[in-house]
Amino acid sequence: MPDFKLIAKSIEVNGLFQACYIRQCGCDPMERDKNIQILDVSGHKCPVPVLRLRRKLAQLAVGERIEVRATDPMTQLDIPHFCQQAGHVLLSMDQDADIYCYLVKKTQEASD
Repeated sequence: MPDFKLIAKSIEVNGLFQACYIRQCGCDPMERDKNIQILDVSGHKCPVPVLRLRRKLAQLAVGERIEVRATDPMTQLDIPHFCQQAGHVLLSMDQDADIYCYLVKKTQEASD
């Protein structure tokens, strides 16, 4: 198992602070849970990462998880805000160089 240093970090979203856990290093692909969907939106800018995440979550069952990989620094605000507004759980946020990784758990069906 890789040696990760977990730290707690508060992120402000719409005036509210949410606690997130951030790993100080990237995860080892060999240790990755095979049941987690991967969504790579590297190279895309706002609002594309959140729009693609919303579309992908609509295809998943409640309780399933998705890992989002992005290069847009604005996703550090956009994805936590989307999860809060849509009722999903942001399980973790990671940064490894210029890649931002988010692990999101679908907790409810979309209410259109």
